[in-house]
Amino acid sequence: MSLSMLSLPDHARTRTSTALDEIFKNCGEKNLEWRENSALTADDYLPIHIYVVVKSGLKRPLVTKELLGAMIHPSLMLGEVGYFLTMFEVALKYIADM
Repeated sequence: MSLSMLSLPDHARTRTSTALDEIFKNCGEKNLEWRENSALTADDYLPIHIYVVVKSGLKRPLVTKELLGAMIHPSLMLGEVGYFLTMFEVALKYIADM
């Protein structure tokens, strides 16, 4: 099910967070020699996230960004959810500027 088909913002937030967790998990499971002892950084993650956003088929990504931002409690913006929303916004900005 695509993000744009979800009926509640919380469902969209949960699906987005799950997808982003999977990116980190899958990259962490790859035993890349040059990254053997280091974690996935934002510099590593952002290009992957941009690719995922482009390939997602999300029909209205800016509306989705605004909706997610409006529906997330401010206290959640300090944690993982806030990080993922920020990365989503950065990815959209990068794509728009291409």
